[in-house]
Amino acid sequence: MGRTDTLEAARAAFDCGAWAEAAAGLAAADGQTPLEPDDLERLAMAAFLVGDEDTSVHARTRAHAGFLERGQPVEAARSAFWVAFDLAGVPDQQAQAAGWLARAQRLIDAAGEPCVEQGWLHCAVARRCAA
Repeated sequence: MGRTDTLEAARAAFDCGAWAEAAAGLAAADGQTPLEPDDLERLAMAAFLVGDEDTSVHARTRAHAGFLERGQPVEAARSAFWVAFDLAGVPDQQAQAAGWLARAQRLIDAAGEPCVEQGWLHCAVARRCAA
C-alpha cells in the first residue's frame, strides 16, 4: 500500500473511531513522509486514546511547530494546550506542562482574536487553582 492509500485509510479509521488502526496507519504514513500538522494532530489524538502518551506528546509537539511555520498561531496554541494536557497527569512533568500552557497563552494573546482555545486555557488555569 502506498503512502497516499495508507494515509487515507488511517484518516478513515480515525473518522470511524478505530483509534488503534488510525494510530498505526498514521504512524506508518509518517514513517514514509512526515505528516502535515493536521494529520499529526490526528495521530496525537489516536495515540492518546490507545494509551501511547509518548507518541501523542511527540506528534503534538511536531504539529505545534508545523502550525507555527504555517503562520497559524491559534492552531499552534491548540497543540500547545494539548501537550500540556498530556503532560499534566505526569507528576515529574508539571513544569513542562506549565510551560506549554504559558506558550499557548502567549500565542492566543498575540493572535488577538476570540477563539475556543481561550476557554480551554481558562479551564486549565481553573483546574490548576483547584488542585
